[in-house]
Amino acid sequence: MKRSLSILFVLLISTSVSFSQEEKDIESALKLFQKDKEKGIAKMEKTMIGSTNSKYWDVMVKMYHERFQEKDGGNSMTNPVFSDFVNTCRRATLASRSPLASEYLRKLFSENEPDSLVSQSNKILLQKGDESMKAKDYPVAQKYYQQAIRNDARFFKARIDAGECYRYMKMPDSAIAAYKQAIAINADYVDAWKGLVDAMIDKNDFIFVIDQAINGLIVYPDEELFNRFYYIQSKQHKTINRYWFPRKYTINSLKLDNEPVEEEPWKTYRAAKEEIKSYCNKDGVIIVDNNLTKTKYMEVYAWEKMLKRPECIRIAFFDFARKMQSVGYLDCYVFFAMFHNDLYNQYESFSSNNKKKITSYIEKHMTVK
Repeated sequence: MKRSLSILFVLLISTSVSFSQEEKDIESALKLFQKDKEKGIAKMEKTMIGSTNSKYWDVMVKMYHERFQEKDGGNSMTNPVFSDFVNTCRRATLASRSPLASEYLRKLFSENEPDSLVSQSNKILLQKGDESMKAKDYPVAQKYYQQAIRNDARFFKARIDAGECYRYMKMPDSAIAAYKQAIAINADYVDAWKGLVDAMIDKNDFIFVIDQAINGLIVYPDEELFNRFYYIQSKQHKTINRYWFPRKYTINSLKLDNEPVEEEPWKTYRAAKEEIKSYCNKDGVIIVDNNLTKTKYMEVYAWEKMLKRPECIRIAFFDFARKMQSVGYLDCYVFFAMFHNDLYNQYESFSSNNKKKITSYIEKHMTVK
């Protein structure tokens, strides 16, 4: 998702019936950002107080990303510019369903480099293909990609780019084949699933594509892929409701610092971490038998504790969570519908053993006919 700030802002206002005051403030912050990044970000921060708008958060995430790219310093949380960028992505995916923040966090922390053993000569072929793609010379680009694939059948990125190129060439069947071949090499990369779904949509396949979208979402509940899933289901006259809601506080973590919380029911949620952590591994997976819970995950235990609070009866946001708890799907709701990258290690453990359960949850409790 390589979008400039100006393109993001155009996309933002293109859906507006009128230019709101908030959008005027964002435009002002963007203009200031072009002159002085620190002042522009400071103004944007003030504008974003209390916002749950995903498009607005995309803009702020992009600001922090451009600031990081300019100053660099490395992908380490000891680098304050990188840390600011990452934490803004985390805030964005707590407050909203920001596709850009979702993608950045996924690629930074949940996906490893698939082509680390690719030869330099093949990397050059890929680069030449990408340059030809940028120049819209698709047949030439495809020749480079296919040569790279002939040289190394497991060159994942070459198959991904070949699929994208086939889409530009209006060859959806070839694109579908390329993406499926990439998935056969490594099924853990969301971009391959997104490409496959897009190619099937190009072909107006709104039936078989549903299963592929679900397969990709189970690998990683990526916000862009969710948006595709909403669209696919709408073509079947169905609606998807995740019952997602924004959160003000960070996800319980044994690796990251969590701010103290005094507001119930989140105070109880935070306290649950301290109660259960001695039974968990570093990822929050419960590995020691205990008398506190039957669940295998710290996050689910924290929700179990939180949902006992009287505030959860009075606050409508928690109604669906309590319903899912009563029918045995609280884990699916917590990990899948309310997914956040800070939960990835627990989610990975859960999803690897519960693919059928997640699929059933989507069909029974997220899909409204």
